[in-house]
Amino acid sequence: YFTCVDAATDSVVQAYPAVSCNSVEYTQLRGLFIALLLLFVIGSPLIMLGSLVHSRVANYLWKDKHLERYGQLYQYYRSNRFYWIFVTLVRRAALIAAVTVLSNNRTNMFSWVTVTNILSLVVHLLGQPFTSPINNHLETAVLTLHTLICALMTALPFPLATDSQTGGMAALVFVPGSALLSYVIGWRM
Repeated sequence: YFTCVDAATDSVVQAYPAVSCNSVEYTQLRGLFIALLLLFVIGSPLIMLGSLVHSRVANYLWKDKHLERYGQLYQYYRSNRFYWIFVTLVRRAALIAAVTVLSNNRTNMFSWVTVTNILSLVVHLLGQPFTSPINNHLETAVLTLHTLICALMTALPFPLATDSQTGGMAALVFVPGSALLSYVIGWRM
């Protein structure tokens, strides 16, 4: 909402061209918006983590009433990985931050997203947080495919110039994606 674009004589907010990016009002609102966003993006996961840790220390994390209210946040993870929702939220926030901050530079954006995906994949492989092995395998497959797609998007020119480039990109994503899916399905059977 605060992305500026050059107009004929001024820089204006892309979503609201009547608002000048050089105005005092824009600067104040942008600062307030960023502060509130950071407070929410950082504060919410920290509050959630604190609540989960407190529940575990107080020994009511796995009680029926607590599971009924908050179980969706942790019941699918191994008991020693009850906090994994926090790890997931941090990963998502990092991805959104990379896309938002670097959206004007496609190569840098996809490079940082690729690095974030690689780190997420390593953390997942080390943590194996899910109680179900199939869920761990599916998450590994998805993170691997995300990493592959972002690495390809970093390396390839954009927009793709020819139909053969588009077909090649589709094949480069489809073939490994199909192989990963076949692996996971085959592992389950």
